[in-house]
Amino acid sequence: MATSARGKQRTDSTHVLAKIRALNRVLCVGETLRHALHCLAIVAPDWLRAHSQPEWVERDIARMEDERTPLGEEPRHASAEVIGADGASLASRDL
Repeated sequence: MATSARGKQRTDSTHVLAKIRALNRVLCVGETLRHALHCLAIVAPDWLRAHSQPEWVERDIARMEDERTPLGEEPRHASAEVIGADGASLASRDL
């Protein structure tokens, strides 16, 4: 609790921590997909070229934390949906 001229003021960081956790989840999942694509580029580059989607390359250029990550709930949800769809598409293909 912080003391101010008006008395004691409660500081509650729960909502801040929840937003950081949500953003961290999106970053971790995005980096996991990025890492999987890079590993495939090393071990099976021909397969990856034949099965990749052009959008993957555009989104894969920079690390997730280097990008301007979506801070609002709606954009963060949209970003997570795109990453999830990319991952599902990659996982559904036979190696």
